[in-house]
Amino acid sequence: WQSMQVSVLSIANCLGRLLSGVGADLVKNRLALPRTYCIIAVGTIFVLSQLMATHVEDVQHLWMASGLLGLAYGGIFGLYPTVVIEWFGLAHFRENWGFVSLSPLVGGNLFSLAFGHNLDAHAPPNPSDSLVRRAELPAGDQCFAGRDCYVSSLYLTISACTVATALGLY
Repeated sequence: WQSMQVSVLSIANCLGRLLSGVGADLVKNRLALPRTYCIIAVGTIFVLSQLMATHVEDVQHLWMASGLLGLAYGGIFGLYPTVVIEWFGLAHFRENWGFVSLSPLVGGNLFSLAFGHNLDAHAPPNPSDSLVRRAELPAGDQCFAGRDCYVSSLYLTISACTVATALGLY
């Protein structure tokens, strides 16, 4: 299941990069609107992917949320270089793009810590006495609570994606 999620995420990321370029050009040339309007669409896809992930009960259905998430990531990384050029010009693109591409460092680490904290909070107190030993799984903190292992962390990311989309709208 894990390798399938990675494949779905990768394929959707590629499609998101392709579609964001074509979509941003259509918005710019056909609708005569700035490409920044596409940020709202991508932000909405991020929110939808997280909402969909909160409702997944079985790993067999996780591919839909992974697909939307990959589409959104591809869309944002396909869109942002042109947006940076539109906002700041081509003269200092490499510096400005460098700063923009470093921005996920802080958020990525904070959300990883939040997910890890939530997962640790749902791990059994003594893994050697739990299902880990009986299932011959590697020792360490494991969560066997299903959706409860991660769903409250997704509410945090839904909030963050909603705020980011609102900022894009602003």
